[in-house]
Amino acid sequence: MQNEGIVFCTSYMEKDPDRYSQWAKYYQKCFLPYGVDLLMIDDGSENEFEIPNVETISLCPHLGRQSTFVMPGWKRSFFHGLDYAIKKNYKYISHIESDLWIRPERINKFIEFFKKENAFLTGDCRTFHIPETAIMVLNNKKTNDLLLSKYKNPISWNESSFFEQYIDKIRDGKLFSGDRYEGNIKRIRKSDDYIAQINISEASILFNSL
Repeated sequence: MQNEGIVFCTSYMEKDPDRYSQWAKYYQKCFLPYGVDLLMIDDGSENEFEIPNVETISLCPHLGRQSTFVMPGWKRSFFHGLDYAIKKNYKYISHIESDLWIRPERINKFIEFFKKENAFLTGDCRTFHIPETAIMVLNNKKTNDLLLSKYKNPISWNESSFFEQYIDKIRDGKLFSGDRYEGNIKRIRKSDDYIAQINISEASILFNSL
């Protein structure tokens, strides 16, 4: 039976299957009381991967990322994830990347944002002062239509663009704050609502309940 809400992430499972299974395991546990479905969009892995209780869609061929601002694989996956959620008539939609972890004690706060109607919200990246597009609530129909229109043409996937800058112009507001740590857990603040760009084993050190 389909739930009211869905959270999706982009992926390339062949590169690091454990990364995605851990993401699924963590958020299944976090969202179990709230009835949230999970979806992964795979960027052209040659082998098939199945993760229990997670819908997976594989897109071919593998497009990957060419540079910092040219990321056709991610844009295609994001477009298909959002398009899938809308076509399935989910009431609440969120995108959470596979290396972003909401602190367990902040899950209730996230759910409040997640169930905010007609809202397009992102995290707030403290170091770079940009929208954290690795965590978004996508409940604004007008903005979703704009995103789908922008990325339905495959030509747009190869455009060089500062995605966060574009999102800053169209978002309705902020979810909560955190940062991108690139594996440097010594910099992590206790006040962070989420931490990004670290793996689950590093997150587990901080989230004793994992």
